[in-house]
Amino acid sequence: MNSSTLQILFFSGIPIGIFLLVVGIKMLRKFFSSQNTVMEIPLSDKTMDFEIIKQGRYAVWVKAPVFQKNHLDKVKLQLYNKDKQEYIKLWHIFVRPQSNNGSAGQLKYLFFRAEAGNYRAEIVEGSNICKTLIFIEKLMLILTLVYSRFKEADMNKCFFQVRENTPPLYGLRGTLTTVLGGVSILVGIVFSVIPLD
Repeated sequence: MNSSTLQILFFSGIPIGIFLLVVGIKMLRKFFSSQNTVMEIPLSDKTMDFEIIKQGRYAVWVKAPVFQKNHLDKVKLQLYNKDKQEYIKLWHIFVRPQSNNGSAGQLKYLFFRAEAGNYRAEIVEGSNICKTLIFIEKLMLILTLVYSRFKEADMNKCFFQVRENTPPLYGLRGTLTTVLGGVSILVGIVFSVIPLD
């Protein structure tokens, strides 16, 4: 196989990479947007009643302005099952998907299993962040030396959201497809231009 044939093969990786990149981005957008929001409560409110229609696994997301101090170390979310008269156990997520549009960021924060029924969201003093994560996050903030300059976000603009949980495999698949597409484009451009003799 001569060098010109190899260059043609590498060049063909560019359109394949573009295709994979577009597919991967669409998958990631679908991953973040297809999760139906069941409830949204601003951190300034104390309680909100809501209904879960179908049994399943749900996630708690945090939505807040970027580059501002959030209040997650001061307030926490509790979910109360009004039918069973008991609080729901909320589990930590250590690999937390996140996205932002430049002005507001979203972070997958906690998850839980719930049956269909009536619930009440309560915002109380405390924190849902586990001590290990608090230590790691504060250490990172100290190292950046810029966090102290950020103003505190308005609690009316910070929200807890309960959404239907999408398996993380969808997000991972979208990420891998996007990376593979980018690598294909890069390899195609580099090796179709560089002489292989």
